[in-house]
Amino acid sequence: MKILFTRLLVTGALAVPLVAVGATAASAEPTNCTATPSGNTTRARCTSGTGQVRAGILCVVKGEFENDHYGPWVGIGATSTVTCPGGGRGVDWWYEIG
Repeated sequence: MKILFTRLLVTGALAVPLVAVGATAASAEPTNCTATPSGNTTRARCTSGTGQVRAGILCVVKGEFENDHYGPWVGIGATSTVTCPGGGRGVDWWYEIG
């Protein structure tokens, strides 16, 4: 029984640093991000952090909803832009980080 307890204690101690490392890596992401709509266009930008961002927009064309549309993935400080196709009207907008 003492050996089993010792193994559990050692295994638990080894797992703690792995969790801490995973939490540190996950915190590196874009920050200070915004999505700015203007008519049928949306622009997204992040000003700090690391990673990428892209703009998303939901458009109405001929009175029906279409699929979501996305701008290109861009780095920190750059702007991702997406426009509704076919003269559609933007009804919802957002940004995604990756």
